[in-house]
Amino acid sequence: MSSNDSTNRRDHTRVKVSVPVEIKTEDSTSPIRGATADLSLTGCYIETIFPFPVGTHLDLQLSIENVVLLVAATVVTRDPQVGNGIRFSRMLTEDRKALEAFLEAAQKEKEQAQEQAQEQPQEKAQDQDQENAQDEAQNQGQKAGSGELSKGPATLA
Repeated sequence: MSSNDSTNRRDHTRVKVSVPVEIKTEDSTSPIRGATADLSLTGCYIETIFPFPVGTHLDLQLSIENVVLLVAATVVTRDPQVGNGIRFSRMLTEDRKALEAFLEAAQKEKEQAQEQAQEQPQEKAQDQDQENAQDEAQNQGQKAGSGELSKGPATLA
């Protein structure tokens, strides 16, 4: 096992995306509402100041776009006053397909935003170079018109 395999235990890449989630436990009478901090096909991270104990079985309702996905899940990590790592254990096939399509679209959107962010500094630098060249040309034209550039002897008429 490589060091990368030991540090990343996930089978699927998690996408940093906030998705509304409704959480029900075996002991709860009313749902707890929150949002994911990240999401994958096999799990998510939910930030909460009151995390559930590891091993707690949850029924989740993830709201993506106009679809509510029903997911059976288990708490696998607990970070006090931060949140829980959740592993999905059961999901309908059509819900899994909807989640997969949503995650692919979210990942593409994230990659496009990163590409645009990398291109913008280059475009700004090019724009600044053009502005500097235009300013320099304008300054040269003003100097020529005012006679500042002529250094020849002055003649009297």
